Amino acid sequence: MLGAGNMFFNGNPVEIDQIVRTGGIVETGPRKNEPKIVPVLLVDDHAMLRRELRTVLDSYDDLLVVGEGRDGVEAVRLVDELGPHVVVMDINMPRMGGVEATAHIKFHQPYIAVVGISIDASDENSAAMKKAGATTVVPKAAAIEKLHDAIVEAITKRPPP
Repeated sequence: MLGAGNMFFNGNPVEIDQIVRTGGIVETGPRKNEPKIVPVLLVDDHAMLRRELRTVLDSYDDLLVVGEGRDGVEAVRLVDELGPHVVVMDINMPRMGGVEATAHIKFHQPYIAVVGISIDASDENSAAMKKAGATTVVPKAAAIEKLHDAIVEAITKRPPP
């Protein structure tokens, strides 16, 4: 989990409180036309998968993983603390699952996009996540190849803050 202080993105220090104060958008350079960085929160009860997804997402210049959570309870808390624009949310987790956490997040902060991930991305699970407010659901088996595009799609479809 990420705490207050500095973190590094592309070798440059970024203040966590600066991310929150600016609504989660980090500008990477002095030019106004440079791309903005989308802050992402990863939520999955499997630490190895979170690490793997973080490694993949950190390889993209337009995304910044600002934190990780193990379940829906942590997701709800971290959304308030870190102000991500996108939450990548597992469906099946202990304490609070992804469907319930997504519904809570979308009710309180409808401008935050949620992308569901699941080992079982069946029609039933996908429909439940979408009904709760997720933009899409990506099967975990395809997450490495498809997650970046799903995040970009979700951020373009979200309502403005």
